[in-house]
Amino acid sequence: MRTAIRTMLAAGVLLATATLWLAPGLHAQPGRKAMAVEVTGASEPVLCAEKDNVTVNLASKAVRRFTIEAVHPAYMGTLQRDSFEADWTGCTAPGDPRPEATTAAPPPPRRITLYEEYDLWVVGQIYPSFWRPATATVRIGDRVEKGLHLLQVWLRRPMGGEEVLVLYPQDGYWRLRPRAPASLAPTAFGSSFLLGPVEVDERPIVKIKEVAFDPKSRTFTLAFERGGSATVVM
Repeated sequence: MRTAIRTMLAAGVLLATATLWLAPGLHAQPGRKAMAVEVTGASEPVLCAEKDNVTVNLASKAVRRFTIEAVHPAYMGTLQRDSFEADWTGCTAPGDPRPEATTAAPPPPRRITLYEEYDLWVVGQIYPSFWRPATATVRIGDRVEKGLHLLQVWLRRPMGGEEVLVLYPQDGYWRLRPRAPASLAPTAFGSSFLLGPVEVDERPIVKIKEVAFDPKSRTFTLAFERGGSATVVM
């Protein structure tokens, strides 16, 4: 029921931001030497349940490899219903997200299957509009795609598939979803995070120049617009 990725970065300052949707657990791995990491809080109190407001920044010049893991909360086994419905209560402050003003459904995104095998497939989506320009290039094998707003990685489960990881190439946001128990399939998203040189442009983002995915090794290779690179292994 866990989803984990291991990251390896090229020389330079490691800078990551995690926007926490579920409280994560931090675990020291046996045999690993502890290293100092600068941690700064950038959270803000809000009343709107739909606004990302809990943010933790981590930075270090020494760290070259670390693991991010999405795990269900301890109370997961007691849930009777896992709701995906939005809660707009309290979303009245300036800058708060709002429900769509129109009752008409927005145009669906264009969906492209980029890679498919029995146990794993990768899907790209292009939205009718996105808040940032689509400049990042996506490569899977010999296939090159431009203009993708979302990448989804799906794994096979009994009687269907399960989305376990998404990446927004145009603003650098990742989300990990733990594998769902049989009684609650699928589950709502867990934590989201940014990996790489974080900068603020209306909101924290990471500008990715190119992302390449190797399905056989389940490895992402990132090249950043500001220079430097990272390898992300599922």
